[in-house]
Amino acid sequence: MSEREDRLVDYAILAIESAAEELGVPALTLARRLQDAEIARLVHLLNAATQHVDNPGLRHRIEDLLMAVTEGRMPSQAAETELDWALRVARRRRVEGDQQDRPAGDPGE
Repeated sequence: MSEREDRLVDYAILAIESAAEELGVPALTLARRLQDAEIARLVHLLNAATQHVDNPGLRHRIEDLLMAVTEGRMPSQAAETELDWALRVARRRRVEGDQQDRPAGDPGE
């Protein structure tokens, strides 16, 4: 691996371990959820819910967190629609099904 890839692995491990500790879940469980894009979905839902938060202080903290996590791309992005969500879930399930149908050792396309 290159030095950049090594650094990315180190940061990813530290990020998962620190977030898992904060959330009180096993690091491996959190890593699996990240792989399944569950955390990304949570960010999108939080973005959509922000406009419905009545408490201005809480709304600003949520917006600040979203902006920090997404490098400024949220909350200005449009919220995910139900159709967007359904299509994304269907694509993920299709990919997972394709991976399970492949013989062992077959890297796919």
